[in-house]
Amino acid sequence: MHQLGLTPQMKSVLDFIIRYTAARGYSPTFQEIADALGIRAKSAVHRRVHALKERGYIDLVPDKNRSIAVLTNVSEAFTLPPATLNKLHKFCLATGENPAAVVADAVLLHLDELALEAAA
Repeated sequence: MHQLGLTPQMKSVLDFIIRYTAARGYSPTFQEIADALGIRAKSAVHRRVHALKERGYIDLVPDKNRSIAVLTNVSEAFTLPPATLNKLHKFCLATGENPAAVVADAVLLHLDELALEAAA
């Protein structure tokens, strides 16, 4: 099961970014990611890094080296049942929404509903 649309290739890039940043105090370059993971083309790293950004796992400053910031601690993230993940993926493709933001909004709405029920 993929974590909010996280493919195995994206997970390996994200895991490397987390380990590298924790060990050195700054993020790797795209070339360092490619070299460490045996990816031949920097463009493949570019696609995976930008996919991680779109999914809300990282942020980066365009046109600047070593500007990757991890936004989600993968070890604390959760997985969704396949049917829910499929619905989320379809919704986000149709609307252009960020999956992490959609899940966060849904949780907040549900918690608000539960609070209203408890108060009644």
